[in-house]
Amino acid sequence: MASDGRDEVARCSREIILSGGEGSIHPKFIDFVRYAREIGYSRGQVLCLCKLARTARLSGDLDQAATLYLEGLILAQRLGAQEHILDSLAGLGGLAVERRQFESAARLLGVVATALADALEAPLQPAEQTQFDRDVAAVRAALPESTFSRAWATGRSLPLDAAVAEELAAVRAAGPDSPDHGLSDR
Repeated sequence: MASDGRDEVARCSREIILSGGEGSIHPKFIDFVRYAREIGYSRGQVLCLCKLARTARLSGDLDQAATLYLEGLILAQRLGAQEHILDSLAGLGGLAVERRQFESAARLLGVVATALADALEAPLQPAEQTQFDRDVAAVRAALPESTFSRAWATGRSLPLDAAVAEELAAVRAAGPDSPDHGLSDR
């Protein structure tokens, strides 16, 4: 019986990494994600979901970006993949900036900043770090210093697993048709 090689690929490797910037995403990227999911590459799925979410954000499709970041967050949490949890939370914080939910953004970005400082082995990639820095600057500019400091400190004091649990609870409470789907007001 002829094989298409999937069994051999699955047997020999644990994850698939698709790289490139949002501007260079291959037209069959979604097919790659589906294939990775089909053969069990969970970490590759998270990475792909975050890349697709960034692309959706850049194109102005904030609802799609939120859905993709949340799907990536859920999968990353299940895998214990801290680097992808941080990427997803940073993305959700960025969406809060886009939606002018600045206190929520400061809190989420504060959580990410603390986790990044505590876990040097799981930094954001350069493009994500640049976007993170832009988002933090936008929040600082939008809020009075006392409001920013309070929300930032709240985020910095929140354990990463608690932040993930709160974001997922907020999504469940808001429902999938809410315009704030994926973004807590905390």
